[in-house]
Amino acid sequence: MSVPDYQNFNEYLRVQFDLKTETNPLYSLRAFARDLQISPSRLSEIMQGQPISVANANKVCDYFEVQGRDRKFLIDLAARDASRSHLTRTNAAKRLDDSSSRRRYAKLTPSAEYLERWHAGPVAEHLTKFNPTPIDDIATLLDLPVATIKQCMEALDQIGLIKKDVTGKYQKQSDFVLFGADEKPEKLIQDYHRRTLKLASDAIQRQDVTKRSCVTSVLSIDSADMKAAQEEIENFNAKFLDRFGSKPSADRVYFLAVQFFDSKRSSEDSTSF
Repeated sequence: MSVPDYQNFNEYLRVQFDLKTETNPLYSLRAFARDLQISPSRLSEIMQGQPISVANANKVCDYFEVQGRDRKFLIDLAARDASRSHLTRTNAAKRLDDSSSRRRYAKLTPSAEYLERWHAGPVAEHLTKFNPTPIDDIATLLDLPVATIKQCMEALDQIGLIKKDVTGKYQKQSDFVLFGADEKPEKLIQDYHRRTLKLASDAIQRQDVTKRSCVTSVLSIDSADMKAAQEEIENFNAKFLDRFGSKPSADRVYFLAVQFFDSKRSSEDSTSF
């Protein structure tokens, strides 16, 4: 679960405490308060749902070494819920809304390290789930050697898609990879989509219909609406991820692939991806 998936600061704090107790069952709320430099009584109130002050939120971020956009996001969560200033609360809420609409589209420079591995996305998801999948189990689920999974993990870390936090747990650094049409290398991107379509084709035969969903429609469209149609598909993709992706209860990893293409078979007006 990445930082932008939290709905409030209290949720983030409870998750960090749970991770501490998983590592050390004897770790107490009083010890947590000591480490965070927050009074035990106040921390207890926060854990029960009372808003955390921006000052205490900064202490938490300092302790867990949260920096950059993740820190700004968490501080805005605290300011939105706890600031005495209506203007401060309103501005923080607006920044959070803007962040929520943008975070799914974090861009990554096209890289062979990602594009040439069909399993890169699934490996990243398995590692960064609230309850991460063990490496050996990832290899079994994807029908790949453990060594291949480990190589993929190293590549994902090198290109900055996943990083370990202070607890040793992997976190996604962007919610998904978006490649623009103006970026290179074009063939790598095309091949990546072809491999994904091949996986979808295989799934039709291998997976029970109750475990997957395939929807095909044919429609007439005004070519002037093409850009609007593409934007609508992108919005659907983002909303789908917001609703179903990265939940603490997640126990499976799925592909979501949407295809929208001309039924025309001739290549006279074909263009690169």
